[in-house]
Parts: sequence; C-alpha cells; structure tokens
Amino acid sequence: MVRKGDNLSSIANRFNVPLNALFIWNEAVGMNADIYPGDQLIVYPNQQK
Repeated sequence: MVRKGDNLSSIANRFNVPLNALFIWNEAVGMNADIYPGDQLIVYPNQQK
C-alpha cells in the first residue's frame, strides 16, 4: 500500500525491485502517473534488481 511521501522510486528501493518492473506489474501506472496514500500496487519483492 502506498504511504504518505512514497513515490515509485522509493517503493522500488524499499522492495529491492527494478523501477521498470513496477510499471510492468502495474499497467495503469504510467511514467508520469501520480500515486496517492492508500493506493495499492502490485509488487513481487523476490525479483532481482
């Protein structure tokens, strides 16, 4: 779940996944998409960076 102050880069770093993977896993999120606290993103944390 997206927390206050999160951005896609910080989420990728937190879960140790590549940023581009977040875009692939969350097709609705574009490069300039805004995310908000409470939004839910799909993250597969066992992926290699």
